[in-house]
Amino acid sequence: MTDNGLKDLISGILLCGVLFQAVFMWFFDSRLFFTVGLWIGIAIAVFMAWHIHYSLDIALDMPGEGDASKYMYRMYAIRMAVVLVVFFVTAYFKLGNMVGVLFGMFSLKLGAYLQPLLQKIKKKRR
Repeated sequence: MTDNGLKDLISGILLCGVLFQAVFMWFFDSRLFFTVGLWIGIAIAVFMAWHIHYSLDIALDMPGEGDASKYMYRMYAIRMAVVLVVFFVTAYFKLGNMVGVLFGMFSLKLGAYLQPLLQKIKKKRR
């Protein structure tokens, strides 16, 4: 993934966050609680996108396929540990709505699907 690809992915994640905010906050009694949870999830998604980009950069420069594979498994474990810690800290201290956190984390997947569309829009604007 190039730096432009990462920027497009993060743009897609943030766009999903804004859309989720506009649509789904009306379904919750405490809109602020949902909003905080959503943006915690968005922050997790942005972290995951950046960490995947960072990990792939290093793994692709490794000489052996086995070393790169082991490295990627380690990086995946670190990523999941960070996600779980943030998820459980948010739940334990009631920092935000957990549905919002899940929606925010799901924006990583939707941001990846939006990436080609965002690249087309960017090309048309040039």
